[in-house]
Amino acid sequence: MLQVGRDYLMVAIPKRGYVFTNWQPVNEFHYTITTIDDNGATNPPITSTVISLVPPSSTRPVLRFTMQPEIVIVDIPGTLKITESSGRQANFVPAEGAHSTETSRGTKILNDAHNGPEPDNPRQPKNPPHSFSGVRAG
Repeated sequence: MLQVGRDYLMVAIPKRGYVFTNWQPVNEFHYTITTIDDNGATNPPITSTVISLVPPSSTRPVLRFTMQPEIVIVDIPGTLKITESSGRQANFVPAEGAHSTETSRGTKILNDAHNGPEPDNPRQPKNPPHSFSGVRAG
């Protein structure tokens, strides 16, 4: 697990046939709600995640960052908790001459992983063709 306040270095390395385009800042909101059934028993919490993309920033594949803490927006114990975290997403596209028409969005890996197709983009592969060299303390 990454430690809040430490500096890290992350490198995006595309798989064959793809090129890295940019790092895109991402804000991620987690809504956790707990409900009580008709018998008064507490149901397991339900968590929803909403990802909000920000315009791309860096076009260099090497990203240096300082790990930031999760921000608690609302916390009503036993009922509702809303938190916000931020990170970066690596974006990749097919290289010129590649025999693919699929576009790929990378994975934001600072606080959580998001590795699925966008609901509004059915052409996006379920497991995007990308890789990272890892995260290293700097």
